[in-house]
Amino acid sequence: MSQKGRPAVIQSLSHALCVSALLLFLAQGYALGLLSRKPAVDPQSKEGQFFSLLDLEDDADKRLELIKQFATMFPKHPASIWSLEQVLEAQRQAGEHENVIKTAEKLLVVNPNHIDAAYYAWKAAEAQGDKALTGKWFQRLNEMAPRVVASAQPSNADDVADWQASVNLAQQFVASKDGGLYAKALDAKDPSKRLAILDELVKSGDDPANRANVDLLYFLAYRQLGSTGKAVEAGLRVLDVSKNHEDILLFIADYYFQRRESGRAIAFCQRLIEVMRTKPRPSNISNADWERQKATCNGSAFYMIGFLQMEAGQYISADAHFRAALGYVGNGELAAIVLNSLGYVNLRLEKYGDALKFYKRCMEIKGPYQLQAAQNVDTLILQHPEAVRQQ
Repeated sequence: MSQKGRPAVIQSLSHALCVSALLLFLAQGYALGLLSRKPAVDPQSKEGQFFSLLDLEDDADKRLELIKQFATMFPKHPASIWSLEQVLEAQRQAGEHENVIKTAEKLLVVNPNHIDAAYYAWKAAEAQGDKALTGKWFQRLNEMAPRVVASAQPSNADDVADWQASVNLAQQFVASKDGGLYAKALDAKDPSKRLAILDELVKSGDDPANRANVDLLYFLAYRQLGSTGKAVEAGLRVLDVSKNHEDILLFIADYYFQRRESGRAIAFCQRLIEVMRTKPRPSNISNADWERQKATCNGSAFYMIGFLQMEAGQYISADAHFRAALGYVGNGELAAIVLNSLGYVNLRLEKYGDALKFYKRCMEIKGPYQLQAAQNVDTLILQHPEAVRQQ
């Protein structure tokens, strides 16, 4: 396609996407599902009139004070549970261990099976260095756990995710020995220590109540240590039980992508796209964070598929997947990577107007692709002046 004396359009496969650069959000751990769905309150009731003040208050500290007042003024109202949860979470984030325990006690009066509150009270007692109080809360967790595990699934579909999160936590405390080991593994910061605790848990002779959660901790520890192969093995075991872990799907898709195992990489990318299409937002993730997570997963998956198809010479399909990825990657360097790839595949498809358009957009983004895109634009205009007319 190049002409003698003119620079050829540069294709930057050597600098094309290392998909790891797109993994912006891979979790380093998992939060408990403490914060339940905000309840609906009759706006005509006195509780509802007070509750409406929360939406009018922009100051976070003042809003928290109103929430505390609501829980005090209407302790028997169903929304008091939500209010106390907000208070406990704020206290937990601020490291107010004594207040966390007090608020947890109030929550357990309203809901004796609120295992998340008991868990955070246990951790607060541990952080205070009070061994007697820590033991007391651990015993309460073990006594509570069987009731939570045996509790009926709520009839309201919107409450099922929170109920399942509570059951998952409770299952770790059904037996004191396994519960304690799991909790230690959950809190271990050193991945090597976490693995040692997990190995002890598995060797204890008892089948953990929820092996998928144990394998999830294995996955996180191996990934933190850089043991990619073992992380993939643990991640695959998690996916055998729980198929909608988007972070694990993305990690494994990238693993096979880097190894150029196209069939497996594309299969996991497609699974990831389907999960992000159908999975509801987890209750402990904000709308904004969930949208960012969806964008990262979808952008990465569509790009990896497109890149592998581009390498295989399947330019039409690659073009479609790159265009899909472009809708998720924003306007930064990641967008430049996708635009550069779109320029190349359209060049190979002899869609010179589109190629020029994508290279021009890439040229406007500061970074390692900017100069190359500018050279490609100049070359396209020289070699295919008709492309300018197609703009």
